[in-house]
Amino acid sequence: MAIKIFKEREKNIRLAKFYMVLLALLALGLIITIAYLTENWLFTLIVFFYALLVVVGNYLYISRLSHYLKGRELTKKNFKDAQILNIVEELKLAAGHKEKVEVWEIPEESLNAFAYTTKDKGVIGIHKGAIEKLNRAEMSALIGHELSHIINRDTDIKVSTFLILVFLGAIADFFISTLRSARGGRSKGVLGAIILGAISLVALIIGKLLFYAISRRREALADVEAVRLTRDKEGMLSLLNKLKQEEQRIKQKIDWKEALTRVTNPKAHLYFWDLSGLLASHPPLEERIKKVKEL
Repeated sequence: MAIKIFKEREKNIRLAKFYMVLLALLALGLIITIAYLTENWLFTLIVFFYALLVVVGNYLYISRLSHYLKGRELTKKNFKDAQILNIVEELKLAAGHKEKVEVWEIPEESLNAFAYTTKDKGVIGIHKGAIEKLNRAEMSALIGHELSHIINRDTDIKVSTFLILVFLGAIADFFISTLRSARGGRSKGVLGAIILGAISLVALIIGKLLFYAISRRREALADVEAVRLTRDKEGMLSLLNKLKQEEQRIKQKIDWKEALTRVTNPKAHLYFWDLSGLLASHPPLEERIKKVKEL
């Protein structure tokens, strides 16, 4: 099993790096295209710094996500909290990870979790629904998955690629807003805004496809790493099957507007799972179950 895990890890890392380079080149190419078509570096710099400002705002939001989601940090004074914190410590020890990891309960009823890193610590957010409904083996699998994101710096990769995507989106939004305000103005200015807006939207769509491809690769790797840390393949399979039941329940109730909100949710790329599809941040649960069974 160890050899299979190692091969799967190397394959996912190579592909994620390749997609990330393509995404960065796409953002650079868009800025160069704007400068070339407008022949105005001052205007290009204005667009660049506008997009950069939007990126900084999103980064600051993500860096304090647990607070913004009205989470509660787990402490060993509470028995249930202590059980979860013990799992974290056991898995950190198994992985040889010495950095601090905070665990927060998020007041959401769904079976989900997420992880991100700051300069001096990792943070795992676990939804209240998961805390209440998962047994110890399933919780270990969930935490192992999120901890592997922190240990492998997946969260840095995912946040970095997400911010590039935000950068592309901000540029597209800039030209769409310019086009709205240019109605009735000079035809040349309107045409220029249409062309640059169309190019920006195409870049954004390609960027989204690359971003979600990166995310799916990292999520598949995290499942494999979680099994390595917990040494309990059955616990991960039990967790994924429980999430499959949850997915079926949600799909019966969801409408197209909510589905679109889930896809465009800025936090979706951090979660343990989400609904399947081309713009899904995670591989389909059936595929994840198959991969774990093959280990």
